Amino acid sequence: HMLIVMAYVPNTLEVPVLTELMKRNSVSLDESRVAELLKKATEEALLMYSAESDNYIFIHDRIREASRGSIADEDKDDLLLHLSLVLQKLAKGPETEWCLFVAVDLLNSLPSEKTNCNDLARLNMRVSVIARNRGIVEKQNELLHDGLQCLMSSGKLWEDYNLTLSLLNDVIPCDRELGCFDKATTAIDEVLA
Repeated sequence: HMLIVMAYVPNTLEVPVLTELMKRNSVSLDESRVAELLKKATEEALLMYSAESDNYIFIHDRIREASRGSIADEDKDDLLLHLSLVLQKLAKGPETEWCLFVAVDLLNSLPSEKTNCNDLARLNMRVSVIARNRGIVEKQNELLHDGLQCLMSSGKLWEDYNLTLSLLNDVIPCDRELGCFDKATTAIDEVLA
């Protein structure tokens, strides 16, 4: 289970974070047990310790992909939902903002019936502001479009007028800044429609 959790979180994980992510369905390991499992996976050449990041990482991307593939599809969505909720709770400041980026990416990968589209669109917008403040305009643009796509695919584009208008008002200058003039024009047309 530990390798599957690690496979879906692209960042290297500290033992306390990994311990929190692994708490699920009345299964709870303490940090010392998680550390033992990490050492065992290292001995079995699945993970390696990275002195640079002071954490354990997959020894090869194929092991990460095999770990991802070892969970049944019906369980995968529930796991991703669990991971995203825990990561959102762990995001408490600038040093843990990465948790929000991973959480929103996990939620965006889920089928729309597994998420609350309005909440997901708001989370996309919230994380897009963090991306913009960090100067990651491409990620900001991706998140804004993901938020809009979530609303469109669920048929709730204008259900929350202020949310949709905010997303469109943010995406238009972002599209223009990236030279995506066709997308910006489509967003303008949607606002004016």
